[in-house]
Amino acid sequence: MRSRPRFAMLAPVLLALPLLAGLIGCRAAIVAAKAAPLEVAYRWEYVTSDYVRGAPALVGNVLLVGSDDNALHAIDAESGGRAWAHPTADNVSARPAELAGLACFGGWDGDVRCLQPTDGSATWSYATEGPIQADLTADGQRNLLYVADGAGWVHALSAAGEPLWRYRCGGPVLARPVLAGDLLLVGALDGYLYALGAEDGALRWRFRTRGDIVGATAVAGDTVFVASCARRLHALDLANGAERWSRDLGSAVESEVIHADGRLYLGTNDGRMLALAAKDGATLWEQRAQATVRSGPALWRGVVFYGSDDRHLYGLDAATGELLWEYVTAGAVIGAPLVAGDRLYVGSADHNVHAFALAGGEEGR
Repeated sequence: MRSRPRFAMLAPVLLALPLLAGLIGCRAAIVAAKAAPLEVAYRWEYVTSDYVRGAPALVGNVLLVGSDDNALHAIDAESGGRAWAHPTADNVSARPAELAGLACFGGWDGDVRCLQPTDGSATWSYATEGPIQADLTADGQRNLLYVADGAGWVHALSAAGEPLWRYRCGGPVLARPVLAGDLLLVGALDGYLYALGAEDGALRWRFRTRGDIVGATAVAGDTVFVASCARRLHALDLANGAERWSRDLGSAVESEVIHADGRLYLGTNDGRMLALAAKDGATLWEQRAQATVRSGPALWRGVVFYGSDDRHLYGLDAATGELLWEYVTAGAVIGAPLVAGDRLYVGSADHNVHAFALAGGEEGR
């Protein structure tokens, strides 16, 4: 295995304690929810041989998810049966992406691989400079794949695996690069948010948060929202990175930020899921879990789904924060859940991927 920068494995060390703690104890179980229009039915469970830290992705009817058993697993999204598994030389925790009909993923061995989703056969691979822990980003308009690594490099690759440009940030990148028009926004562990040209990789502007940026940013119109381990949330002008407002969140943030209907949703390291007003950051509601919330939230018909190091998967009313549903796994839930149609998928440090059918909720939300 290639040598790595001394900082490249920072996040895995930070995650070790909650992963180990989450595996002490019980089988997965459903906890009774309050009466609510939301209906969640357990569908299936797929077992890997080690932690599932990352978020799954759907390519056609194939659910893709990485595991610490050094493989990318392809699962039949409807039945939960194994389609194929592609071995690597190290853990796979970054969310895969689909580009030009290919299933693309990166691993801690530093390699990007793009496979045929039907059988897992390799089409091409590309070696980066460090372990890949940031989710991959596909640009369907430009037909590009953006990959960030633990050595701080951001790579733009063509659909054929050819490198087009690369840019080096001042620290490792764990956060998913986010497309915003002609910009690619990349947060790094040096505390800076970098705005790069999506086509040429040139630096347009950067903003210092003074804390590690672990989760992906959100963009709404001409405003960028970025949170960091310095406990602050910042709203920036997309055009030039100028700060419009910021607020103290009272805790470090490793969760990604998402925006919907004028609200921001994000988790905190002290165990809260927050809903904030996008216009000024005012708190609309908060719901507390029993441990750190690293999992990014996912929205479905007015419901916020997210996981926690406390081994739970939660479903909250997006308008009020009321707890509608919860499910207990046997390990920390670190990666964001995926909602696709009326299905909910989530990985856990209990080595499993869990699938549910959804009904109810509020149409149009």
